[in-house]
This record gives sequence, C-alpha cells and structure tokens, in this order.
Amino acid sequence: MARRNKKTTPEKIRKWIAEGRGQGRGADYKPWLTGQDVSVDSFSVRIKILEPSGRRYEALSLLEADYFKILSWLPNVVELREQYPLLPLETTQEIARKLGVEHPSFEGEPIVMTTDALISLQGSIGIFDVARAVKPSKKLGDPRVIEKLEIERHYW
Repeated sequence: MARRNKKTTPEKIRKWIAEGRGQGRGADYKPWLTGQDVSVDSFSVRIKILEPSGRRYEALSLLEADYFKILSWLPNVVELREQYPLLPLETTQEIARKLGVEHPSFEGEPIVMTTDALISLQGSIGIFDVARAVKPSKKLGDPRVIEKLEIERHYW
C-alpha cells in the first residue's frame, strides 16, 4: 500500500480549501481532516449520527466518536462540525509566536490546526458556537499538548 503524503504545503492547503474542506454547514460540511489524512494513536472512526444533520462524522478516536454520540442526543445542539480548521494559518502562527511556543508542524512545514468539535447550540439568545477539544485525560500531563491547546484557546 502506498504511503500517503501527510506534509502540509501551501499548495495542499489551497487544494483542500478548493475541495470545500472545513467549509459548509449541516449535511454539506466537510471536515478539514479525515482518518486518512493523519496518523492517529489508535484509529479513526466514521459514525452515522441521525441528528443534527444525519451525515457521517469523522472521529479521529473512539473518545471523539463517543463525544459526538452524546452531543447528538442533546436537544439544543443544532450542528456539529468536527476537525474544524483554524484558518488562516498565519493567525495560529502569530498566536504561537506571542505565546513563545513552537507552532505545530510536520517535517518542518507548519500545519493547519483544527478544533475537534465546533458545536452550534440553540440558546435563549439564539444560535451560538462553542469550540471543544476532546483529549484523553492522560495526555493533559504532556506540556506540548497543553501548548497546542493554548494556541487553540487563544484562537477562539
């Protein structure tokens, strides 16, 4: 089996944007990353959730899959967008620089960071979005994981 090129280049970013990755709403949303695009610790899972949009969700771990299933049962969840890209890339690079941490990269090329779940909720003031990172608790002791979560927090 051929090895996939997981390097993120400006050309690949432009191509993925042209493909509609990280764009769309509801059933038309396409996640920025799929299980085929990244090396994950365990394996990726495609799950079909009937609500809110009925499309197949790309979970990059069983923990994410379980989280998405729980969200699907909440009555105020209007939409779920997984692996939502933090674009433009220059924004997260600037945040990393200001924080004094290294921006995530693969083989020397900066990567587009993603939020595990961007959830649209119906509240008393209307529809609003919340971003959530889904990480196993054992990874929260890793300083590098915390640095990346801080970049993501500052982005939102």
